Amino acid sequence: MSMDPLSISMWIASKLSQRASDFVAARRRRDSAEVRRALLIAVSRGARTAIATLWEDDARLRRTVRKSLLGQRKANWPLVNGTAIEDLVGSVRLWIDAAGTGFPAVVGNTEHSVVAVFCTSILREVEHEATRGMQVLNPLWQAFRQNDLERLPELEAAASGRRDIEIASGEARFEWRDYWHPDQSGTGFVGREADLERIRAAVESADGIAQVQSIGGFGGVGKTALAIAFANRAHSFEGRVFYDFHSYGTKLPQTADQALATMLPTVSGRSVMEIGKLTAPERLALWRSVTAGRRLLMVWDNVRAAEQVTDLMVRAPGCATIITSRNRIEMELASSPIRLHVLEPPEAQAMFEQIAGVGHDRSLVAALLERDLYIPVLIASHARKVAAGWPLAEVVEDLPEPRESTEPDSFSDLFVRLGGSYRHLDEQQRRAFRAFGVHPGAAVTLDSIASVLGLPLRRTAAVMDMLIRAGLAERPAAAASASDMGLRSYVAHDMIRAFGDHLARLGWSDSASDPVGAGSDPADHDRIVAALVAHYRTRVASTNEERRDWFEAEAENVRDVAVSGRDGDRARLARAVGGLAILLDRYDIAATALLHAADVCGEIGDQAGQASAQWGLGEIGRLRGEYAAAERHYAEALSTYEALGDQGGIADAVSGLAHIARLRGDFDTAETHYKAAGVIFETTGMLGGVAGVHRGLGEVARLREDYATAETRFSAAFELFASLGKRRRAAYAQWGLGAVALAKGRLADADTCFQAVLETFEEIGDRLGGANARLGLGEVARARGELSPALSHFGAAGEIYERIGLTEMAGRMRSRTNRLLLGDTVESSAWIFGLIAEHKGEKDSG
Repeated sequence: MSMDPLSISMWIASKLSQRASDFVAARRRRDSAEVRRALLIAVSRGARTAIATLWEDDARLRRTVRKSLLGQRKANWPLVNGTAIEDLVGSVRLWIDAAGTGFPAVVGNTEHSVVAVFCTSILREVEHEATRGMQVLNPLWQAFRQNDLERLPELEAAASGRRDIEIASGEARFEWRDYWHPDQSGTGFVGREADLERIRAAVESADGIAQVQSIGGFGGVGKTALAIAFANRAHSFEGRVFYDFHSYGTKLPQTADQALATMLPTVSGRSVMEIGKLTAPERLALWRSVTAGRRLLMVWDNVRAAEQVTDLMVRAPGCATIITSRNRIEMELASSPIRLHVLEPPEAQAMFEQIAGVGHDRSLVAALLERDLYIPVLIASHARKVAAGWPLAEVVEDLPEPRESTEPDSFSDLFVRLGGSYRHLDEQQRRAFRAFGVHPGAAVTLDSIASVLGLPLRRTAAVMDMLIRAGLAERPAAAASASDMGLRSYVAHDMIRAFGDHLARLGWSDSASDPVGAGSDPADHDRIVAALVAHYRTRVASTNEERRDWFEAEAENVRDVAVSGRDGDRARLARAVGGLAILLDRYDIAATALLHAADVCGEIGDQAGQASAQWGLGEIGRLRGEYAAAERHYAEALSTYEALGDQGGIADAVSGLAHIARLRGDFDTAETHYKAAGVIFETTGMLGGVAGVHRGLGEVARLREDYATAETRFSAAFELFASLGKRRRAAYAQWGLGAVALAKGRLADADTCFQAVLETFEEIGDRLGGANARLGLGEVARARGELSPALSHFGAAGEIYERIGLTEMAGRMRSRTNRLLLGDTVESSAWIFGLIAEHKGEKDSG
């Protein structure tokens, strides 16, 4: 559960009514020194943030309050004094009382607002460290979340109407950035003034929701263009959002969570990887946080069902929502649907001239518009073709004769009007168009088309340029700057893409009486899919250093291909995609792919594949901090592996359960599981597994402050991994040795370890590992009192984190540097341990 502002306010509202004396009798934990240090850092950071929020304009008062609070004996600080997280409110109140005259008597409306701001800030820091930082706080946070936060829905009534609870949302301080990436700019829009006025009236209604639907359920009538045109003319909003759910044509309909995973990096300022690590409820909470209090215009395009957008609706005063759909979407309090008809002849002519230019034979233009049934998507396609140099007379001649009705009867009736463009393509260009239509992704890359055609990128680019000239494809403006030629992307209206898919499934006939009909090669569709699957499996398995950049650009496409069918090949691709996505911190992509793989493998009887996918889902849960879900998936994998008699799989699943126990602070259970897995690994000769168990037991020993045992285990893990050639995993074992040496004050040994780790990661091209090694070297320098080298290492680590998209880590490094510059020498070796990512993505059995 994410700590969004509403959740925090509900929790604080329930606690503020308790007497401070209730807290005095709270139990005192026997925390390890590492946990105490972690809590010191969390409380210190939280307090500093709260003070900066409450007295933003008074530097003198900020200094006074900091001194009165943080100058108290650390043993008396909230949480550090041994009280539980659920007693934070009372603890903060006593802490403030103990500050005496150094703390202002009244701030804001009431004393409650002060306590709320302090509790909010401290809770955020504790959650931050527990879930994405210091793993030593995970047991405390998980217990608090399960025992207290899970009751938040019951506390909503208690929180409502409490104006004294003033939560300062960290997300609301972000400068809003529009997520506005439609495939058309709307600058050439003409006509439809009456429809624009109807939208204006709808969005100005009480609930501000307008639905734009096409006549007869057909696409291409101009719903999206109308919505964008309205947005371009509306200037009363603070921000705008446009998202295409791709619910029609050959693409896979998008869910609300997929929309959030795509939009949030832009509107929240967080990295793609950081958003990908969040759970679906956490992404939704973040969305509600960043949109709160803003006057936004949202366009939800190509929506098939209400559940795709219900959670995303923002109904605050001054907000407006436009929904475009070919279906009747039932939305509470929404306006009546605005059903679009085809264009009037003058509007159609204006649209044609906007694209193709003026000066064309007016009778030929009129004939083209009539034969195109005055449907915008057809007019636009043929106008682009004319603009590219095709003779207008030839374009008109390729179209079937007009008929009495101007409304389409079926998709084939629309497809036939694109047939002339297809007929003039050569065979390579036709195959490219069919591949373009079959691919389920919203924007298809040149790399993917080239893989199907078996052509070099430059030759494929020339083929796609011909499709653009024929009016059958476009380059989105957002993709024009792609530095990698292979990642150059192409889009088209879903009806045009559906035409390509239709051709691949049913073939083509040049007969005038049957221009689109059953063809001679219905297997073409399957061959295109097979080529895409093979291509993506090869790219996913690649280990070159450009893989991360490629995957960031292609992640949604690879996922969509993997989950677009229920055969063995796509299940295997889904498993491979899931594994890579875990390694590259795209847990949203990984979860979708692995859930599909587990489901399909179960259907087709591939138990080994099903167990592997279940184990991967356990990894995702572990890395997200969803320990109950992780434990369930590991247990499912264990059961399947036991049915198969797969000893390596059994040991992998047991190791996963050991990780969860360790992260929950149940060290006895963790040790039992690790040792049980170790027996299997050793008996079956799986030395990688034996090494992994040594590393896990080393972590348990380190958390228990049994540094002698930890050092022995990390050393064994390092030697085994090194002998097996697993340099990355050996480096992380060596990092553990450096952490132990640092904790024991053996700074020379720690420095040697971290230097060796840095050299290894730089040699194998692991940028994240290199940053983590520099972070360790910075802590060694800090412990020696060598400020300049410490700042240099922290700065270098921060730059790497920023470059690879880990903005959270980069920000924390800047914070660390600033504290050092201000003379803050609080012990922080526990803090550094938390920044090292958990081992992920590789099974110990190999």
